[in-house]
Amino acid sequence: KNTLIAEAILTWQSSNVVHIDRFTVLPSHRGQGIGYQLIDAIIEWATNSDYSILIGEARQGASWHMFESVGAEEILKYENWGNTNETYTSFKLTL
Repeated sequence: KNTLIAEAILTWQSSNVVHIDRFTVLPSHRGQGIGYQLIDAIIEWATNSDYSILIGEARQGASWHMFESVGAEEILKYENWGNTNETYTSFKLTL
């Protein structure tokens, strides 16, 4: 049986920039390194597709920590993102 446990949705922004629109791992599968594997796959795909910059937004905590650990730079913090009472970080990762 195949079950979707993680997903990433990317959109093309320009000839060298790709944006991560959505990045998620099911709660039941978090803490197993799947998010890091997904980030590695995104970086590999983007690099092989001749993108040089990856941008996106990540929720403070584990999500932001994963992107930060691969070299993402904080661009801007959004307090109360979309009236969710959560802080998100806009980031840039140079590939």
